[in-house]
Amino acid sequence: CRLKLSIPTLLNAVLALCEVPGGVWSRPTDGQEHVHGRWLMLEGVAGEKPTALAVIHEGLHGFDVKEGEIRLSVLRSAAYCHEQGFKLGTTPARKFMDQGVHDVRLLVIADDPAKVRLGVAGLADWISAPPRVFAHLPIGVGAGAGGQGLSGLLEAIPQSVTVLACKPSWDGQALVLRLQETCGARAELCDPRKRSASPFRFRPFEIKTLRLEHSGALREVDLINETVLRGARGTKGS
Repeated sequence: CRLKLSIPTLLNAVLALCEVPGGVWSRPTDGQEHVHGRWLMLEGVAGEKPTALAVIHEGLHGFDVKEGEIRLSVLRSAAYCHEQGFKLGTTPARKFMDQGVHDVRLLVIADDPAKVRLGVAGLADWISAPPRVFAHLPIGVGAGAGGQGLSGLLEAIPQSVTVLACKPSWDGQALVLRLQETCGARAELCDPRKRSASPFRFRPFEIKTLRLEHSGALREVDLINETVLRGARGTKGS
């Protein structure tokens, strides 16, 4: 047995666009159970206008859609991974799924398809995690003046690009930020100190690693080398 949460819609789409690790993928709206990440969306026409409806949550990974009805799998009672009719013996004892108290948080939005697609990843971050805290963010009057520093950079990040990580550089002299384009389109991030400079261009779902110096200088660095060098320094120091 399982508990489903039904969300009826007017959008009888043949495919549902869903978050998957590192990108998005389409699942058929055939009434069968499918898996996804933290959001799914349907596109269609409502009131003669192109419309998309997205359901954003914090981890209800199973769902099915049929004739415009979205049904999220909220709770399952089967023994873990044996909900397909596999016969269980008396031994060994097996755990059953989804026991105990569960909190379910959902966000449902409907708007122009382009606007919905642009905002779902950021809203999924917001609903599933506490606010991010950046200890090095300048505060006080005049902080970030002239668009320099972390505050200027955060303000310049496009809506479709999300911050995956913010950490000290391997040498301890700068901050390293990892950014990813989440909308499936191209995006540009301009250096906040010199808007006319060549921007950092993101391909769909591309991850970039940027190094922000104390001076406000910004440059792209290699993700692997930043990780390896930091680890190598720690090994040497020990």
